Amino acid sequence: MVAVRTDAVNFLIMMAASGVRGDQLLLEQKKQIELQMGFDSSMVMESLAYFGNAYQLIVEGKLEGTELKEAVGEALRPVLGPNVPEAQFEALISQLLNPWMVFFMRHDPASVLKQVQCPVLAFNGDLDLQVSAEINLPAIEQALIESGNEQVKTYVFKELNHLFQTAQTGLPAEYESIEETFAPKVLELMVEWIMGLE
Repeated sequence: MVAVRTDAVNFLIMMAASGVRGDQLLLEQKKQIELQMGFDSSMVMESLAYFGNAYQLIVEGKLEGTELKEAVGEALRPVLGPNVPEAQFEALISQLLNPWMVFFMRHDPASVLKQVQCPVLAFNGDLDLQVSAEINLPAIEQALIESGNEQVKTYVFKELNHLFQTAQTGLPAEYESIEETFAPKVLELMVEWIMGLE
């Protein structure tokens, strides 16, 4: 967003960045994490359908305020079940409907990426369960190239998680147990790419 507002940005490095609309990213994140945790795949897909319906209500923007809160609650109640404490249920709804989250769900990065004309390096780890390289990197690359930006490089790092740590599972619970802060090979790629810019 900054790069399209000023010529002072000479290049962009996008680390585990979103290339798809926020609601799609959140659904993919939920699916990847739950499957990696060993949840039953049919239950994961059923849950995704309910959350997808709730997110769609938010994205469409036809309802606001109390009406939206009630509609999202009705969409999620069946999948969360009657045993979820009311305070926990209310906290989830409030989290989904805070202004930043609503913006994030509705925002399509492609609309901004198509305006970026400076060189872009975008990369992910293949164990990133929060921002999947498989769906986000192609979307980033496509949006940039469609706008005529020919200075685009994407890269997927093997065995790195969302924080670019060498990982085993990629699960967020693993982050704090990994001693490595940031894989040196990522820094090396960034330096090499920057040095190669004209």
